[in-house]
Amino acid sequence: MKILFLLIGSIALTACTPDNEHFCAKYSYYFDELSAPGILPYKDIKQQLEKEIKKSNRDKDRLMLMVLEDKHNDVFGYGESAAQYCMQSERWKKF
Repeated sequence: MKILFLLIGSIALTACTPDNEHFCAKYSYYFDELSAPGILPYKDIKQQLEKEIKKSNRDKDRLMLMVLEDKHNDVFGYGESAAQYCMQSERWKKF
């Protein structure tokens, strides 16, 4: 029974998460993915994403391109995480 309440509580918290927090969580996830060791060079990834955007214009690809550009332009403050930057700069408004 206790597990059921925990499960329901976690679902309720997830459902109450503002859209901007959800956006910044995805932003942070893509930042981590694009920072992984062995990732392709910036130029190659950018070309691939632009090609995908022209083909299907998915939000995922557009968000990844935004994150890639931010990462490339080093917009994050010293010691600031991608999620913190996203929340403070309100990146979802520019998406």
